[in-house]
Amino acid sequence: MAARGIEYSNVRAGRYAKGFDEACAHPTSLQALIDKLICGALIEARSCERFAALAPYLDDDLNKFYVSLLRSEARHFQDYLGAR
Repeated sequence: MAARGIEYSNVRAGRYAKGFDEACAHPTSLQALIDKLICGALIEARSCERFAALAPYLDDDLNKFYVSLLRSEARHFQDYLGAR
């Protein structure tokens, strides 16, 4: 970001993630764990969609970076769904 002259600033988490959390079952139940894993998978999948949508419009360096992020998020998505 510094090389591109962009100043770093903190970004708050998305409201939809908080909404998912509020929709989960009681925190001490097994169902809550399952709910959180499913919600985590949905959040990661949405990140994949965003990176995939943006990557084609970026310069080569940023494109490579966004594609690497997309692959990482895809692995996370799979991890959430495969957790046992």
